[in-house]
Amino acid sequence: MHVVERRTDSCPSTLKWHLQTLACGTVLLTLGCGFFISVSIVLYILLYTRFYPLVILYYIWVWYDTDSRASLERRSPRVREWAIWRYLRDYFPVRLVKTAELDPNLNYIFCTFPHGVLGIGSGINFFTNANKVDTVFPNHKSYLATVNYHFKLFYIREIGHALGFCPATPKTVSNVLSRPNSVLVLIIGGAAEAFYSRPGKYTFFLSQRKGFVKMALKHGTPLVPVITFGEPDIYDQVDIPEGSWLRRCQEFIRKITGVAPIILYGNGPLPYRRQTTTVVGKPLPLEKTLNPTQEQIDELHQKFTTELVKLFEENKKLYLENHEKVHLVIK
Repeated sequence: MHVVERRTDSCPSTLKWHLQTLACGTVLLTLGCGFFISVSIVLYILLYTRFYPLVILYYIWVWYDTDSRASLERRSPRVREWAIWRYLRDYFPVRLVKTAELDPNLNYIFCTFPHGVLGIGSGINFFTNANKVDTVFPNHKSYLATVNYHFKLFYIREIGHALGFCPATPKTVSNVLSRPNSVLVLIIGGAAEAFYSRPGKYTFFLSQRKGFVKMALKHGTPLVPVITFGEPDIYDQVDIPEGSWLRRCQEFIRKITGVAPIILYGNGPLPYRRQTTTVVGKPLPLEKTLNPTQEQIDELHQKFTTELVKLFEENKKLYLENHEKVHLVIK
């Protein structure tokens, strides 16, 4: 087992504390208000400056470039090494644990749980080099498939490509899995799972999520279960009953944007400072099947579910306080 742990002082200096808080606030502002900031910048240029032709040309290029292989080449080691990611890591702090080696001759699909509110474990560990993932898994480059609308937003799109994000389209996913030494990271539960994120609660959306299994079989790509312990603990949220008009509004917005509009709270608008540990499990081998049957998909899905539950039960006592009271729910 390989553990990457960054020590943080129990009483960090005032400067470090403020830099960690600033880094966290900056990232949250970008995630939470990125749409409004991007649209505001674009509208201002279009309506009030003489540079509007550049915006038009830019979005013509965006339309053309969305599913291109070239976009995967924009993953930037320099951006992944920015100091802001290290301060964000230490805010919680976040750790990375590897339990098995990866074959350098194979590609993999990292199936990560839970989504939580931010997906902070997957974000820091796989899409920055703050915890030296490029050293922990030296033979592979990671790419996260996420909702398309992120790649329509000015400046958000470019930062996303630099960190290794890519559109969750069949063509782009196929491009990633056909590249040597690649890891495709999928947050299986998606934004819908975020509505169930509560401190001490682990609810994974998996029972009806089988598209990733079919994709793995078609490409012959082993599945790897990944769990971030502590992810649900960094934020709490206002309970809104299922079926209520407000919950229906939330679901409507999520389906349109791919983002869950949660009413959350922590240390004010910032998350709680809670230890967060991402554990990468053992790959689940499989045979490439270009046209898998539903029976083959169901069989592999059941094997993956069993391995995921095993990974949770074996590690919760290592990384969770009051672990005997924490139980996994699969929906």
